[in-house]
Amino acid sequence: MGYDSVFGGIGMGIPLGIQSSREVETLVLDIFDPIKQKLIWRGYAHEKLMDTGPEKTSMNFIKVINAILEQFPPPKKK
Repeated sequence: MGYDSVFGGIGMGIPLGIQSSREVETLVLDIFDPIKQKLIWRGYAHEKLMDTGPEKTSMNFIKVINAILEQFPPPKKK
């Protein structure tokens, strides 16, 4: 899933179809400037994402993505 425009972009990658006994996954969210071809910001979380059903899994992703985006924009360097 991703988004691209002259104002910037957001991309996200999620491996699907792989069963794992791990309880915690890593979700990385990159914000990329396609004009400058430069990474603007990277946020990540180590959380339990995959659950027993699609509704719970979707809610987990929404919760984790919101928590990551609360850290954006980063504080300006002095």
